[in-house]
Amino acid sequence: MEGVYHVYDEATEKLYLDDGREYPINPREFCSVHDAQRAITIWAKRNQLIGANDSVVAFS
Repeated sequence: MEGVYHVYDEATEKLYLDDGREYPINPREFCSVHDAQRAITIWAKRNQLIGANDSVVAFS
């Protein structure tokens, strides 16, 4: 099974899931967009918001 892509947008401070759900993210908690992307991916998988094969792409 292929994973899907979810989007973290630093400018809007939100994580957009492919099913339309949105989660607020505080970008000031992270040193860079790359750090935020990594941490958000781990958090979302741990909380089963995204699938094990899914990815989070990030924009600043």
